[in-house]
Amino acid sequence: MKYIVTESQMNNLSSNFLDELFDGYEVKYENENRVIYLNDRPVIMLDPNKAVVDSSVLDEMSKVFLIDTINDAKQMIRGWILNRIGVKSGSEPFYGIKFKKLS
Repeated sequence: MKYIVTESQMNNLSSNFLDELFDGYEVKYENENRVIYLNDRPVIMLDPNKAVVDSSVLDEMSKVFLIDTINDAKQMIRGWILNRIGVKSGSEPFYGIKFKKLS
């Protein structure tokens, strides 16, 4: 069965999914970076200009969403970070996301 969703609905779905995925996260400050820990393991490292997201997050998203390109996943996570965690004022338009193994 196929479902057709609008971009707005997809944004809500991905935001809700990431809220559940990161439920109970903890923020620790390491040098100038904020590091998001989940179950005592780093999953997102935020510096003033970009976020490095553990590749396991991409794997989890791929299980739930049909992601055409890595950019789709980056945009979902970028939107969640900007809305839920926040970044340095003025850096929003330039804020980048990359994936790599953090732990």
